[in-house]
Amino acid sequence: MSRYKAVIASIEPLARTLSKVHKVSIAIFSKDERLLYAGQEGPLESKTTVQQLRKQASISSEFDLCLDGIFISSATIKDTYGELLFILSMARSKESVLSEDIQAELLRSLATTLQSCINYDAAHRSAILELMEKYEELTLLYDISERLEHLPSLDDVADEMLLQVIERVRCKAGRLIVLDEEQQKYFERIKTSSPLVASTLAYDPANDPAAECFKTPITQVVNNPVEKGRLEELAQLHVPICLKKSHPIGVLSLFRMLKAPFKYSEKKIVEMMAKQTAGKIESALLYSKLEMLFLDSIRMLVECIDARDSYTRGHSVRVSYYAVYLARAIGLPEDQVKIIEIGALLHDVGKIRIRDHILNKPGRLTEEEYEIIKRHPEYGMRIVEHIKQLQQSVPCIYCHHESYDGKGYPRQLAGEEIPLMGRIVAIADTFDAMTTTRPYRKGLSQQQAYDELLRFSGIQFDPELAAVFAAAIQRGEFKEEPEAISCFKASFKQTSH
Repeated sequence: MSRYKAVIASIEPLARTLSKVHKVSIAIFSKDERLLYAGQEGPLESKTTVQQLRKQASISSEFDLCLDGIFISSATIKDTYGELLFILSMARSKESVLSEDIQAELLRSLATTLQSCINYDAAHRSAILELMEKYEELTLLYDISERLEHLPSLDDVADEMLLQVIERVRCKAGRLIVLDEEQQKYFERIKTSSPLVASTLAYDPANDPAAECFKTPITQVVNNPVEKGRLEELAQLHVPICLKKSHPIGVLSLFRMLKAPFKYSEKKIVEMMAKQTAGKIESALLYSKLEMLFLDSIRMLVECIDARDSYTRGHSVRVSYYAVYLARAIGLPEDQVKIIEIGALLHDVGKIRIRDHILNKPGRLTEEEYEIIKRHPEYGMRIVEHIKQLQQSVPCIYCHHESYDGKGYPRQLAGEEIPLMGRIVAIADTFDAMTTTRPYRKGLSQQQAYDELLRFSGIQFDPELAAVFAAAIQRGEFKEEPEAISCFKASFKQTSH
């Protein structure tokens, strides 16, 4: 057995890495049941366990056992005459996040490499390198699972998935198609690191090799396109993403120049990635639908409020549009932009408690009536503060009438005492109010609103935010009637599937 010690010793660094990263242990037993090597202390050192493994090895070349809650995969290593030399075992602890499929694949690769080293002792170094490459592939899947775990939105999941696979497989571009069968629509995301035009890669259900994956869930490798068209100069790899073996929910496609055709090893990596991420993609699709249902419910409430006053109909949607634009213009992250979108839509929700004869009064309000109107930010805050999903949007609702000089309401906050969300919505709200015709006055032109915005910069408005918004007015960003937008809405298109 001494001639195999070098082979076993060469696997030791990899075993230690696996043990540390994936909370597994690896052991190799000789045919006389003597322990040659163990990755870490654990159940594989038990004599009882070794006896059971030896007994099972006489029956099967590959087998799994579950002892005391520990999952153990094993494979036998034989000499050229078919006699048992070693039992290779891998035990996964209860804390390990390694899936059974990946554990089995890793054990199989390790066993194949070890068998190769036994049969071809002179070539064992290259076999170990091949194993390390396999380990890198499996580690990629583990890393992707970790990266996707805390990404709820379909957009974020798609972006991260494409980024990782393009980098790993070294492609020029990647595309993810996710099918929503209920609405007969599909989500599309394209990423490219080259001058390839995104429109060239846009999915065409009627004329795209990826469409075949929805009909028959089999990987399509197109290294020599025979059909002329927009993709004729690109090698293509189209991998179905399936929750069940015959039920594709999407297709992951990769593209690169014809001089670099896709290899079998790359096809296998992408197929493993598609299998590993199918569940996450389905969850993200469901999360996207729930977000849109939540936002649609808010819009319905807002439309009911706006409908009470024909002169302010559509006001909340426009304010949301302007607030989202300003939030993005100053570089806020998308999670903050989403909060502002909801808060801006609901900024006047407190007016639901204001009586119609005051809210719809055609002339100017009396001092007493104005004091009642001034309570709507507080009313709005009380309505939403107990709703968990809306709590972060409270500053938009409660503080959008505060003035930068401290003379606003309801708390007379000044400067940066006013939450940033409140300062953003204040500008969006005032701009729409100025440019909308009311019963007692005609709406201002955008140029007039621009002048007023600068005039009250540092008085009513945050001067930095006012400058950014004023510059957008000057560029003509708001000349068209703003449409309802949403930070939550993924890009779905109609499909003929």
